[in-house]
Amino acid sequence: MEHSLPALDKNRAFGSFYRPELDLLRFFAFLLVFLHHVLPNSADDYAGYLSPGAARLMAAFACLCGYGLCLFFALSAYLIAELLLREKRRTRTIRVQSFYIRRILRIWPLYTIALLIGAAYALLRGSHEDLWRMLSYLLMVGNWFSVLHGWSANCMTPLWSISVEEQFYLVWPPLMKWLGKTGLFICCGTGIVVANAFLFLLGQRHANVYSVVWANSFVQFEMFAVGALLAIILRGKTARAGTLMRVFITALAGCAWFVSVYNCKAFGTGVAISGSELMVGYVLTAAGCAGFLYAVLGWNVDPGGLLVYLGKISYGLYVFHLLGLLCAKLLLQKIQLPLFGGAPRALLGLAFTVAFAFFSYQFIELPFLKIKSRFAT
Repeated sequence: MEHSLPALDKNRAFGSFYRPELDLLRFFAFLLVFLHHVLPNSADDYAGYLSPGAARLMAAFACLCGYGLCLFFALSAYLIAELLLREKRRTRTIRVQSFYIRRILRIWPLYTIALLIGAAYALLRGSHEDLWRMLSYLLMVGNWFSVLHGWSANCMTPLWSISVEEQFYLVWPPLMKWLGKTGLFICCGTGIVVANAFLFLLGQRHANVYSVVWANSFVQFEMFAVGALLAIILRGKTARAGTLMRVFITALAGCAWFVSVYNCKAFGTGVAISGSELMVGYVLTAAGCAGFLYAVLGWNVDPGGLLVYLGKISYGLYVFHLLGLLCAKLLLQKIQLPLFGGAPRALLGLAFTVAFAFFSYQFIELPFLKIKSRFAT
């Protein structure tokens, strides 16, 4: 058991970069997002059966779970940056066109079907605004639609985050192709500075932290910058750390997220307290994402484990989790089971979500993933 700062152990220089521990982290990120959408986010919702202090802590935990999405962003940026860095070291260039083809084959087949489901749901509810919302998602500006109009009860509302990812990846691969290590450091640093400038301005204007701040591309780019920075710094290395050190780093990351929500009020219900507190809150959030990612890298995980598999299908889990919860609610209402808004709904909703994601992976995603492999670096 190591008690000092963890050393770094170099991986194979080239070849496959598949790491089952990152699939495990993906499932953890999804589970947090799922809990965020299941648990009430306001202390008032817990007032009937918890003390005021416990109610505030529970509400903070429910809000904190939303940072699972930030972890998705950081993890995605780390993986893409690492893969592109490996390609550049091997071939002395980056085939940007191939990157975009791989990206389209990975994201768009399921994404298109999800948007059609969202549009059908909007028509069933008679919501013209949601039809415009789905159109904005199709044009990859869905997060800005959410900034302007807030959230919706549509089961495909969470797809706004795909817009943020695609906006980032529109510019990142060309930058990686033409810039060296110093230039990439400057780009990531600039992204963090710009994010914090926006956070300060939004905080000073007391913007709504749950929509205006949360869905802002420039705010979330901080998570991508942190993930990419980690890949650039580590250069294919992972932490050779004992279990105790990994647990310690994970605990620090969790504490950073908690302070961000509980003390800085960076995410949750209501408006930002101030620019400085919003900035500090998101710096802690980004640091927590880096901590979780660093702590997991190099962890010996069984690649055939159930949780690793669930991480592999986490894209479908994320896309369908609100639909799964909706199906669970309708079913429980149909059979008139009491407490349909509590634990039974959550468990049944998770089961529906896993089933949807399984079929999505097998029959929608896998065929395109096989085509995607032809454009592998």
